[in-house]
Amino acid sequence: MNEKNKIYRYVVLFQFNNDISEKTIRKIEKAFRNLCKNLVSVKDYEWGINSSTENLTNGFTHCFIVTFEEEKVRDLYLTHPEHLAFMQNYPDANLKKHTC
Repeated sequence: MNEKNKIYRYVVLFQFNNDISEKTIRKIEKAFRNLCKNLVSVKDYEWGINSSTENLTNGFTHCFIVTFEEEKVRDLYLTHPEHLAFMQNYPDANLKKHTC
């Protein structure tokens, strides 16, 4: 393992409300992808739907991983106006819960 090149990952898990439509979920996925694509501070972005068969998900269905080169850049992302707008306009009203 090469530890001289640290990276910082921000992991987000979503559990959507039961009555959310697939169309709305796709809209949120796309908005998160666009947010990460448009911010130069984001070095990488991955996401996926939970496919575990262990039944340990606690209802979380989506995982998003945002990668940064430095801790301070990650911290700036968390308070970036575009990130705050995304959280207010997309997932917050549609989530049963989320964790970071």
